[in-house]
Order: sequence, then structure tokens, then C-alpha cells
Amino acid sequence: MKQQQDDMTRVYVVVEEGSRRVLEYHAINLGIMNVEELHRRPRAAPKHGNVPVLLPGQVAVDKASQRRGFGGILLHHVIEKACSVSDLAGCRAILLHVISDGGDEEFARRKAW
Repeated sequence: MKQQQDDMTRVYVVVEEGSRRVLEYHAINLGIMNVEELHRRPRAAPKHGNVPVLLPGQVAVDKASQRRGFGGILLHHVIEKACSVSDLAGCRAILLHVISDGGDEEFARRKAW
């Protein structure tokens, strides 16, 4: 993936042992978020400006693999990476954008996750 080669993102893939079948994949990027967009301002956050965030993206679990715990494993991995980044350079939040394609029911399901 060109974006990974150019150090713009990191992509993580889960495959079944002994198989090339992709069960889940996700990308992780760094970004910033305007502090005024936060629902609740953290105690240490500035009154204005941006805070550093980790952005999981391109999150997908194979249909046949859904409801088998891969989402929880993915989330655990993202939180571990956010903690590592925070130790090295600062990371105040994890921000997941929920895509709205697939209709209202699909959007609600993704948002609830």
C-alpha cells in the first residue's frame, strides 16, 4: 500500500492461520482535533486549539467473521497503539469516524459498535 510506504498510515491485517483469507483489517493514522469539537473537554486540554488524536480507519471485519470477537480484539489493538503513541509523543483521544453508506440501519449498527 503506497500510503504505508510513504509513512502516512499503518495497516494491520488478521488472517486465519494457514490461510490467506482476511478476517479483519484496519489502518491507524495520527491527526488533530479542534478542542471545541469535543463533547467534554478533558481537564488538561487547552481552552482553544487542537489536541493530538489517533484515527483508526478503514475498519472492516469479514461478514462471515462478524460476532466472533474480532471487533473487540481490533479495539484492544487500537487502544494499545494509542497508549504507545501517547508515551512517545502525546495522544489525547481515539477518534473513529463512522461511515454512513449502506443505509440508516447499517449506520446505526456501526455507530453503536
